[in-house]
Amino acid sequence: MNKQKILLIILFTLFIIGSILIVISFKPAIKSVQNYIPISSPLITTIPSISPNLESAKVERVIDGDTILLTSGEKVRYIGINTPEIVDPGKPVECFGKEALEKNSQLVSEQNVLLERDISDKDKYGRILRYVYIQDAQNNKIMINEKLVSEGFAKADVYKPDIKYEDLFAKAQQQAKSVGLGLWGSCLEIRK
Repeated sequence: MNKQKILLIILFTLFIIGSILIVISFKPAIKSVQNYIPISSPLITTIPSISPNLESAKVERVIDGDTILLTSGEKVRYIGINTPEIVDPGKPVECFGKEALEKNSQLVSEQNVLLERDISDKDKYGRILRYVYIQDAQNNKIMINEKLVSEGFAKADVYKPDIKYEDLFAKAQQQAKSVGLGLWGSCLEIRK
């Protein structure tokens, strides 16, 4: 064999080995999101990398569209979203507040949930801040925060430094808003 053929064989072998190493190095990242199903429409293509350190908890009751009470006694405020108020003393129930409460209740009431932390642990009211997931029958994780935004029950709302899924929520909101889903079609004061 001449030197040129040997060099080509060596380069081809290195290419194959490099390709195998790249595929192997991406397997853990692929596994971490393989059971995540985004709830929003197929136009949203961002799939978040879910933390492997999810906390398990049981929901005792739903307080409003974006807050739940766990059986441990802790209140959980959903990160990155805001639903219309229903329990603010001295203020009337906001448009679509009852619907957001009902939807959140349908999704998580008395359910086992998985909780994902971002940067902050608690807000100024002592509620723990989390992304909240449920698991369907196929063991797929469904993010409640995103589902509420994508179906028009909540608005995406940025609370720095907890911005891990900010882009995901913004895209979900844009889609819900563009077709007038939920509060975007029902509440004139929100559409402004």
